[in-house]
Amino acid sequence: RLANFLGWGAGDLMEAERACVEARVLFQEGGDIGSALLADNELAWIHGLRGDYPGMETVARQVAENAEAAGARFSALQAWHASGFAAVIRGRFDEGETALTRSDTIARQEQKVYRLTTGLNLRACALAASGEVEEALAVVDEAKMLDPAWRESILPEWETIVHWFAGDLASALACGQESAARAVGELSKRRAIGVLFAALSAVEAGQALRARRDLNRARRAFGDRDWQFFSHLCGHVEGLMLWQAGACSDAVALLQETAARVYRTGALPFAAVVLVDLAAVASECGDIETAAGAAGQLAEIARSIDNELYYALAAMGSGSCGNVDAARQAVEVLSHSRWRALHARALDVFGRSVFDGSRTEAIAALEQAAVTFQACGALWRRDRALEGLRHLGGRGRRTAAAALGPSGLSRRERQVALLAAEGHTAREIAEHLYIGERTVETHLANVYAKLRVRSKTDLVRRASELSLNP
Repeated sequence: RLANFLGWGAGDLMEAERACVEARVLFQEGGDIGSALLADNELAWIHGLRGDYPGMETVARQVAENAEAAGARFSALQAWHASGFAAVIRGRFDEGETALTRSDTIARQEQKVYRLTTGLNLRACALAASGEVEEALAVVDEAKMLDPAWRESILPEWETIVHWFAGDLASALACGQESAARAVGELSKRRAIGVLFAALSAVEAGQALRARRDLNRARRAFGDRDWQFFSHLCGHVEGLMLWQAGACSDAVALLQETAARVYRTGALPFAAVVLVDLAAVASECGDIETAAGAAGQLAEIARSIDNELYYALAAMGSGSCGNVDAARQAVEVLSHSRWRALHARALDVFGRSVFDGSRTEAIAALEQAAVTFQACGALWRRDRALEGLRHLGGRGRRTAAAALGPSGLSRRERQVALLAAEGHTAREIAEHLYIGERTVETHLANVYAKLRVRSKTDLVRRASELSLNP
């Protein structure tokens, strides 16, 4: 128990390992084989907490096999879970599924509800990280039905990761908020996981203050020690915020360091997402060497994970370096996935890759990217896509104005559109809103462009379709 507290709570992994080894010796001397195996499994977790997921998986698998041979079912449950955890974090999804299925089967048989909940949490994350988003959400729902006390488990934290992969930023932010709200005082490291992914989601949503607040809370929880790969992802949040602020060179340096640190732990799926951003911002800065290096590392990760979606991320990295065919391939593959935000990012990369070639393709891709980002709640990336459209001449500017439909209307434009849809004249609208008639006409012209209607008659006829009814 002291080892667990030192590792998971204080983050003092050297002392945790020392205590765990001593506990194992005492259990062995006392003839308690099951508890000695649990101590061995705790040592496996210490590998993971240290950021050595390959070592964690190797040790945990050996403990699981020894526990099966000794008939120590609870020790086997714990060790198969640890082995599955390490495999999932490494992107070895099939191995992770096998180990977690064994662990969950024992948990069901022994009626260990909490252990089953944690197993289902992790399976959901594995499914989301491999692109099976609907299946992941179904597993989350199953865990909630099985465990009435699921809010006291770490399910909300891992559910945040599921929604983040799915590109459902509103849900990710809500789960992260729930994680933070349950904390008494400072966050624990386990709870900080959800808040960290909420910070990533807040950056995407353009909520800079929320992102900074959540990032600061996560950093305080992790302290000045590395903890798994999660502490490294603070650099991903900070790098994206620097990119938003226009400090591209600083963003490149920080994202490059972050990607390298996450990669060294073996957490390849999460390193891949950092590298996709690194390739994009480095290309934007004109640092083609760094962008190409990120693309190359993405290709290595894709070969290791051997999942078509990670090959698509590698293609997206190459697309950021100007490879139009690779960018097109990324769009094609991700269009069939439920990774909506990453599909939109592929569209954005493709649109930019053909800026100087086919403007028609560039406009279509960036328009679809903007609409998809809007649906995901990724407002910062939506605005980047719209800005890209505005650089594509008059047609691009018109497309940017119309891309978001009714949701793109300003508050005043919506007021004018509602009154016009009710049949009021420009003069009547001006009198009602206490503005000039020419101002009304300007607003109406903007409304027609954004809603792609040609006249007030079209506006009245399509009011319901365009969500303009009061």
